[in-house]
Amino acid sequence: MELKSAPTYYETKRLQSDYITNPLKNSYNELIGITGTTESPDTGILTHKSILQLNAACKTLKRTRDELASYNHFDSPEIQEKIGRREREMRLAVSKIFDDLDHAQQRIDSGSKWYTRKNEQVEQLESSIEEKEREISEFRNTLDSKEKKSYVSNQVKIWELEKQIKQFISRIKSKDDERNFTNKE
Repeated sequence: MELKSAPTYYETKRLQSDYITNPLKNSYNELIGITGTTESPDTGILTHKSILQLNAACKTLKRTRDELASYNHFDSPEIQEKIGRREREMRLAVSKIFDDLDHAQQRIDSGSKWYTRKNEQVEQLESSIEEKEREISEFRNTLDSKEKKSYVSNQVKIWELEKQIKQFISRIKSKDDERNFTNKE
């Protein structure tokens, strides 16, 4: 008769690992360690693998519950009203900005038209002034007597002096207004 040698420690561990990882070698209840019908001393003990599976299932359940709670919180009417209110306020602000831009564009367009009209008026006035000056010089040249020529030239000088006096008066007034304004501050 041959004597069988006892398996070594590593062979025992390999056999246990094969036993745990190969469910065909044992029943499912004995594999996961939840057995209440056997009479072995370690009944009711969970194996490491089943504990890990149970832990993973609990974490998945907790994450799913947290996601559901978050969804329910953000789906509540008061939160949706806040989100809708912010969106309405943003749309209102954007529409006000566009209205302001349209108004500013209209003001720019009307200002451009006014500027163009005033430039045309200035050009017309300049051409009429040149025409009047030409008429005055022609009138001066058509006069026969020296007295009439002298009278006309003196009258032209008077008009030029009046114009200069008005310009000086307006400059003095603007300087006085500026001085009064700075004194008030």
